[in-house]
Amino acid sequence: MRFLDLFVVASMPVLKVLLLTALGSFLALDRIDVMGEDARKQLNDVVFYVFNPAVVSSNLAKTITSESIVLLWFMPFNILNTFIIGSAMGWVLVKITKAPQHLRGLILSCCAAASEDIIPR
Repeated sequence: MRFLDLFVVASMPVLKVLLLTALGSFLALDRIDVMGEDARKQLNDVVFYVFNPAVVSSNLAKTITSESIVLLWFMPFNILNTFIIGSAMGWVLVKITKAPQHLRGLILSCCAAASEDIIPR
């Protein structure tokens, strides 16, 4: 009986994800059309930019301790180095290419964040 209890407990998160996926797929069908295309895109953006970071940070907050911060000192140092070097390279790129005024901030921010996507969606 313990194996069956363990199996049920282990499969519940997978079942929840599968049920939500099935419900979302059903609601997104063109025949059902509960949400229009614009609503689906906006909901996708909300999930990507709000809910996903919230879940990641809440799980990360449970695992970060003072000992792990001491062990992972190099991560903020590497992020700062990436920002400084990327900003410098972006500034050089703007000066060499003589980019238009309205694109300079975008180029600098993408280079500072080490992003590959310069063209906004």
